[in-house]
Amino acid sequence: TLRVSGLLAFAGPFLLAQTYAGHLPSHFVLCAIYLVCLGIAGAAAYLCALDSQSHNFKAYRGMSMGLTSASLGLCGVVFSQVNDHFFSNRSDGEGAYGLLLFMAIAMAGGMALGAFVLGPLGPTDIPPVMTLKDDEERPLLERQEEPEQKELSSLEFFLNPSGFALFVALFIVLGLGYVYLASVGQILLALPATGTASPQHLRNVHVSVFSLANCSARAGFGTLSDVLKRKLGIHRLWIFVGATIGLLGSMTYLVTCVTTAEDLLPCTVAMAVMYGTVFGVAPAATTEFGTKTFARNWGWLLYAPAFGSQIFNILFGALYDAEAQRQGVHLCQGTACFRQTFIVGIGCAVSCLAVLAWAIVKMKLYIRSL
Repeated sequence: TLRVSGLLAFAGPFLLAQTYAGHLPSHFVLCAIYLVCLGIAGAAAYLCALDSQSHNFKAYRGMSMGLTSASLGLCGVVFSQVNDHFFSNRSDGEGAYGLLLFMAIAMAGGMALGAFVLGPLGPTDIPPVMTLKDDEERPLLERQEEPEQKELSSLEFFLNPSGFALFVALFIVLGLGYVYLASVGQILLALPATGTASPQHLRNVHVSVFSLANCSARAGFGTLSDVLKRKLGIHRLWIFVGATIGLLGSMTYLVTCVTTAEDLLPCTVAMAVMYGTVFGVAPAATTEFGTKTFARNWGWLLYAPAFGSQIFNILFGALYDAEAQRQGVHLCQGTACFRQTFIVGIGCAVSCLAVLAWAIVKMKLYIRSL
């Protein structure tokens, strides 16, 4: 799977680069196909990595999967800084072409490397257990077997209150978080800036800050979910409650307190932390429905942020264009350009909290289980 993903990851940006350079037809359908190849490659590689983690790390899945997701979160800061330092200053049209070629080589190389080292540990990879001979042989260090867990997948997974709440949380929190990241450029342009930095530089700074905070949250809260579950018996669904409350506070700050570009930075950090928390803990929470069905369940769950981001993106675009038309300009100015979108987001976050509370009560997850 990773080898095929590597081929697709190379083909997508490479063919886009050739299209940009005029070597291939520039029909939008072809460009969309190239982007689909890139999306399939990234999703398949990410799924392979997490599936390997779910089998190889049984005690601290939150930490291992959080670190794996954190490495994914670093992509934004790496590629945005590469673009900012090496490609954005070129005015001859070669900047985008070079960046696309760099992305193709970097992604294909990483996936090709993983194809040779990623996979579940075999019996020969597990070190032998030391034994002590008395009257009979018995292990010096006995391995603690995990209790058998019921495997849920497909319709059973979504009919389970926890599975449904997990889908809703990913749909709303990740959907709104992604829309904020994708639209931060338009938000910055709509706000008055007091400095002399270019809009492109400001956008790259916010993308880099978002990526770093997102990465830290994935690793940190993934590990915290393990500690809370193993030491205190607190279910991972409570982490999603905290993230949703944090998202609610972030959007409230955005629609009430942000008036300049400088005011936006705390909101970027907060949104990134909530986004990273959900993305870092969700894979470990999914393994609680069974490791054999993890890849299938996580694959279905990934449709939640995909649908959520598309729906909220359409909403943002429609409200932004309506406000720009009302102002009689092409580039919307003022907080009214984005306020309505995130007011709707506040309502969605409240609904998400209600669903999470229902699942916790229904499954009696308010009772600690050690």
